[in-house]
Amino acid sequence: MLQTIVKHFVAVPSALTSEMRLGVTDMAQTLAAVRSRGSRVCVCGNGGSAANAAHLVLHLRDVGLKAIDLGADLAWLTASANDVGYEQVFRRGLLSHGSGPEDLLIVISGSGNSPNILEALEYAVVHDIPRWGLLGMGGGKAVCVCDGAVVVDSGDYGIIEDIHSVCIHALHKALA
Repeated sequence: MLQTIVKHFVAVPSALTSEMRLGVTDMAQTLAAVRSRGSRVCVCGNGGSAANAAHLVLHLRDVGLKAIDLGADLAWLTASANDVGYEQVFRRGLLSHGSGPEDLLIVISGSGNSPNILEALEYAVVHDIPRWGLLGMGGGKAVCVCDGAVVVDSGDYGIIEDIHSVCIHALHKALA
C-alpha cells in the first residue's frame, strides 16, 4: 500500500512539463482577454473532470470571470440526457446559454474522447466559439479540435486529474 502511495506522489510532479507551463500561460492570457471584454467561459467535464470543471469555475468567478459549469445543474442535465441523450448535454448547454464567438469553451477530459465533450467542441467550432482543453492521454480526438490545450502525458486518470488541479490553481494565481 505504501509503495503505491509513494509511486503516485513521485509520478505527479514528474508529469509536469515546461510545455504544460507554457500552455497554462497561454490559457491564462486567453482568460484575461475574455475577462477584459466581459464575455463568458463555459466549462465541462465528466466524472473527476466534472469535479475539476466545478473547481475551475469557482476560481474563475473568484477572479472576476463570468464562468458557467455546464454540468452543475443536475435537474437540467438529467432532463437533457433523457430527452436528447447524454452525448448532447454539453452541446445543449452551450446553446441554452447563447454562447458565441466572444465567449470561451474549456473542456476537461482525461481521455479527450468522451462523446459529449466532442459534441460540445463540434458545436463550438460551428459557432466560432474559441476552445481550450485540459486533457490527458495524448489529448485524444479533442486535442485536434481545441485552439489550445494543456495535455498531461499519462494514462493514469488519477495523475491526469491531479495535474489538471495544479493547472487550475496556477490559472487562479495568474489571474488574481
